[in-house]
Amino acid sequence: MGGVPGLKQALYRTETITQRQEILQSALNYGREGIEIVLQFLRHQDKELRIFAYSLLCERKEDYVQQALQLFSPSGIYYLYLQKLLRSKQWGAANQWTIANLKLLCHAHLQLNSQNFLYLPCADLLLIDRLWQETSNDRFGFSTQAVIWRQCTQLRWDQNQAMAMFGDRVGWRVSNILFNSYHWKRYDDLNFSLRAPRGHLPWINGIFVVKAIHDRLLGCKNNI
Repeated sequence: MGGVPGLKQALYRTETITQRQEILQSALNYGREGIEIVLQFLRHQDKELRIFAYSLLCERKEDYVQQALQLFSPSGIYYLYLQKLLRSKQWGAANQWTIANLKLLCHAHLQLNSQNFLYLPCADLLLIDRLWQETSNDRFGFSTQAVIWRQCTQLRWDQNQAMAMFGDRVGWRVSNILFNSYHWKRYDDLNFSLRAPRGHLPWINGIFVVKAIHDRLLGCKNNI
């Protein structure tokens, strides 16, 4: 096939998924140069090829391979872009990216609801959570919200009261002192900065999905 240059040419000329998969598998015989070609396919626009590249690499022991795979999930999503958004403190864009990809993973066409999270892949949920926590020094993330949610449920037996307390603590509710009332913030009213209260982000569909995410996250962590 002409070594690594020949592999690259063959991948460029080949149109069928099956042929590309065969070429990618043979690339592993060419040392690091060949492995780097497979790594590039983790970002390929075709989901089937992304997942196939992952299957070829997941058992490899090289440090640079394992490091690259830390940002990839078996679902076929490469989380490098989310990591870049979070590291550059673009919290609003990162929140939108998180919502969009959770919808894909949960097969939700409209707003996410509690039922959508029952079968959310654990690898993706834990990876998203890890990236949010790492880049915010544990200020944001689902695990941070889960701790606050458990505290609220322990202090308030009524779930509606627990939800209200949670909203107050993470800054999702605002008070109207004049009328002695509260209302939930809209998405555009959120604080997309590190000055926001602990647990303020990510915001997925407000209080309506906090318990569902908490329960799914707890189940995923118990199965590690």
